[in-house]
Amino acid sequence: MTKRTRVAVRSRPRCWTDDAIRLIEADARRSADTHLLRYPLPASWRGDA
Repeated sequence: MTKRTRVAVRSRPRCWTDDAIRLIEADARRSADTHLLRYPLPASWRGDA
């Protein structure tokens, strides 16, 4: 005997999923280096380069 699968209910509002997808797609379109920040490092961390 096989088990019956349950059908997903799609009647609930999808606002949160639509917003999440929008945010993920917007993040993917950003330039890869826009999130980089510059922090000064202590002089003792510098090498002799």
